[in-house]
Amino acid sequence: MLQSHPSFQEVLDRFEDASRRHAAQLESWSEAAWAKIGQLRNSSRVALERPAGDIVWLFHFDEIHHRGQLSTYLANGRQGPVDLWTVGRLRALTAN
Repeated sequence: MLQSHPSFQEVLDRFEDASRRHAAQLESWSEAAWAKIGQLRNSSRVALERPAGDIVWLFHFDEIHHRGQLSTYLANGRQGPVDLWTVGRLRALTAN
């Protein structure tokens, strides 16, 4: 059964909270942590192996892309929930 989507204000609140937490976490990283090789995994499969800073930048630009999709959707006056994939991504990005 599909869960109802959160309110617009709740999405904004979750986004702002996640942004604050992620900024604080990144500010605590040393240059060595930023350069350390990290892995992006899909179950047991390694999908990407790059310095952690590169992976962070990849996700940063992905979030910008999806924020643009969402703002375009809302700017066109559409009512109701955005597509389920976008809502799922927002929930995943803002989960505690």
